[in-house]
Amino acid sequence: MCAMAGMFPRLLDRKIDAIFVWGRAADEWQSTRFDDGVLKLAADLYRLTGSPVVIPGYVGSEKGQGTTGYPGPVAWRDALEILGVADVDVFPTAGRGFNTKSEMDDFIDLAIDSQWLMTVAVTQYPHALRAMLGTVKSLADRGTAELVVAPVWPHQFDWSRECYGSQGEGPYSRLQWIDQEFERIPRYQEKGDLATLDQLFRYLADIHQQLRGVG
Repeated sequence: MCAMAGMFPRLLDRKIDAIFVWGRAADEWQSTRFDDGVLKLAADLYRLTGSPVVIPGYVGSEKGQGTTGYPGPVAWRDALEILGVADVDVFPTAGRGFNTKSEMDDFIDLAIDSQWLMTVAVTQYPHALRAMLGTVKSLADRGTAELVVAPVWPHQFDWSRECYGSQGEGPYSRLQWIDQEFERIPRYQEKGDLATLDQLFRYLADIHQQLRGVG
């Protein structure tokens, strides 16, 4: 987690090709007084960089997540427009995937087709470790060594806030979410869906090395 932090604002020294946002469920992606949502951060990055915002192309209720899961690209496009992101700069993925790992698979496919090289990926803090372990695995499986996916998350974060999980389960507090995340990581690693912690650390070290080379 320490290696994933500290990339921003140095990332802004580079041309950012795209801003990806992992799908989040009800009460998890919206902003409150003490909690910045992922779309607010994506909109802030959009204003700073002018880069397109990429969102998952599926609808959670159609994938068994119920009404509390990811609301889909139409709802998020409308929310991003309210936050100042032009409609033409919002790109849904193909929407074949409907979980953390497969959402990134869809994004990588789009990045390859679009010839993007430097991208950022937005999620909430407790989700970032598992999300990036899956990202490193997906990049390795596709042999896309040139593509950089740098993690970022909102700085204002309410650990006591109750929200629904990425598949629509819950609600539970962010503190309770930690146990679920760290139960999933070794289980998904055993299945071969996630990289090892060492592989993730080496990947992040490479990004930091690239960023240090700017200027």
